Amino acid sequence: GKISDSEKVRHLINMFPKIHIFLFSEVMWSLDEINRPTNWPPDFRFTTHDKLGKSKLGYSFIAWNTLHIPQIEILKSIGTFTNVKIPNENGKDCVLSSGYRFNDKHCPSKCWSRLNLGKPATVFCDWVDDLAKEYNIEKYDFFLCGDFNLEDVPRTGDPKIICSRLSETLRTMINIVTRATFHRLNARSSSIDKVHTNAPQNTKLWYLNLHEPPFSHDGHCGLTFKIATQAKPAKFEVFISSSIATRKEIFTKALELEDECKELSTFEN
Repeated sequence: GKISDSEKVRHLINMFPKIHIFLFSEVMWSLDEINRPTNWPPDFRFTTHDKLGKSKLGYSFIAWNTLHIPQIEILKSIGTFTNVKIPNENGKDCVLSSGYRFNDKHCPSKCWSRLNLGKPATVFCDWVDDLAKEYNIEKYDFFLCGDFNLEDVPRTGDPKIICSRLSETLRTMINIVTRATFHRLNARSSSIDKVHTNAPQNTKLWYLNLHEPPFSHDGHCGLTFKIATQAKPAKFEVFISSSIATRKEIFTKALELEDECKELSTFEN
């Protein structure tokens, strides 16, 4: 959901101390502020997508704990999608993508992509096509996430062309979200937040219910999922050390070394 200050980000991250990487969508936060290290919680780093046309805002970003995931690789962004790769110690590398699709159905004349990019709304499908071509392949466990503002089975107001193209592109991936993710008073709940993956068999997903008190966050329930990826540990320089078992042995060894030094310091030597 919408993030406009670092306090909200810190609060969200502090709520889940056992989660090491966060994917944010529909952010609407200045790119400069997302990239400002003073806005990052301790031991965390953020990355977001490149500047998009006339807009100065970020619409997605990824935050991760550098102590637990020290060797994450920032990949080239595609549209509103922020992308990273986690090298896997025991299997396929994992690629995580977080993006956002604007919901312009109520006011086509104010279409975000036309105003900022000079392109039709279907440019979102082009971005997903590029991501699927690059990462939905055998060598990666790929997770395509974000607020797409449409349902897998299109509602009356969902853009049919975009829904059809996405369905075709993502036909070899599974959306592991099976329940409603967005809730608003006096409106039908909807499943507009996605986690499409080509590795569903080892993935577990939970619904966080962040739309409910005490957090009551903008209608989105929030999701967390566990993946079968073991991040490679940081490389450390190896030092060799030795120790003597008892104080008596240390004292005896010191006397022996002192005698040796005396012998070496005599005139004859």
